[in-house]
Amino acid sequence: MNATYALPHLQRGIALIYLNRLDEALHEFDVALALQPEYPEVFYYQGIAFIQRERFDEAIIAFDQALVFHDHYAEAYHYKGIALAKLEEYDDAVNAFDAALRINPEYPDALYERGRALKHTGKNKDAITSFERVLTINAGYVQAIYEKGRALLALGNQNDAIAAFDRALEINPSCNEAFFWKGRAYFEMGNFDAAITAFDHALENTPGTADVHHYRGRAFAALDQHREAIPSYDRALELNHSAEALASKAVSLAELGMSRDALDTFDKALEEDSNLAEAWIGKGNVLFDLGKHKEAQAAYENSLDLDPENAVGWTRHGMALAAQLQSEAAIESYDRAITIDPAFSIAYFTKGTAYIALKQYREAVDAFSMMITIQPDFVDAWIYKGQALKELGKYQEALTTFKRALEIDPGRKEVWNDIGSILETIGKHEEARICYKKAK
Repeated sequence: MNATYALPHLQRGIALIYLNRLDEALHEFDVALALQPEYPEVFYYQGIAFIQRERFDEAIIAFDQALVFHDHYAEAYHYKGIALAKLEEYDDAVNAFDAALRINPEYPDALYERGRALKHTGKNKDAITSFERVLTINAGYVQAIYEKGRALLALGNQNDAIAAFDRALEINPSCNEAFFWKGRAYFEMGNFDAAITAFDHALENTPGTADVHHYRGRAFAALDQHREAIPSYDRALELNHSAEALASKAVSLAELGMSRDALDTFDKALEEDSNLAEAWIGKGNVLFDLGKHKEAQAAYENSLDLDPENAVGWTRHGMALAAQLQSEAAIESYDRAITIDPAFSIAYFTKGTAYIALKQYREAVDAFSMMITIQPDFVDAWIYKGQALKELGKYQEALTTFKRALEIDPGRKEVWNDIGSILETIGKHEEARICYKKAK
């Protein structure tokens, strides 16, 4: 008994793999190995069949057996790497691809899969290097161009990512994944119209994936076109009933003033995934707007248990406390938000309003000044700062502050009342009367 007798079974097994008759193929490989136990090609194809059957642990064992009898078997290392990646053992997968490349440095598929595994571990720069090596061997390797674009996007290089996706689409205009990720890049850049156009291209010749419809909805929502967003969310939910899509739909329902429907939809999202922090924040926002501040506080606390480094969550938590006249506790929440993100301007503004509620006007002025440093055209910060300065008796500074508010937004006529009040206090009654008249 030797390879001569085993060969027909190997050949039949390979043919059966191509016919997707995998169990029959595996039987042929077992027969071949009974005839010739040291046959690396049989172990190799056995591993291929195991991968297709999604029996990845067994595939790895088969490839290891192939390598026992043929330690320079680049393809066996390559497919072992693929099986390891399927098990999310990415570092070991990279090692397997590296072993294949030591045998054959010009192995584009191994370079490509190596790049994908590196991307999964967050090593996007190294992944890009792998994809670029693929492209020096085969400049038309569309998937390598596309994956390079995704790695660039993960690094925040949206323009370079879009260029990569466009190059992939030049070679393969029906690469819907490239359209989707091009849309994601535009979405991250805040160019929501361009994102929608890209998502629409991704849907031209295919019903699309749930992700395409979900992000299309999010792009409409970012443009405040919530009625257009909801059908996209509904289509996403038909394809994949995910908590994330439910939460996004709930946000749009809330923005349309459909608070009860929004709450119901947030609850459905949380039934799907109670660990979805953004759904708890969204639910809290609706409850807050309904005046249910204690319930909103509890929702925000649930979100912060899941994501304690969320500046938005801490700010909203503070707002719920402030609405219950717990200004000191609110300030603690705002300070948590500022510690997490010192550039989160709205936390300074809400902190300032809490200090005003406590009649701590100097601290309020400091908070509003920080807000203005970050966001100079936020008119309410100027108005509230002016009011705090007025309470401190710093009338000239207050007048300057109120006038700046009017320069930013001349339509805020109520500011003339504040100016008139100061002028009346300092004895300029006629000028005060003119200001009160302007406020009407």
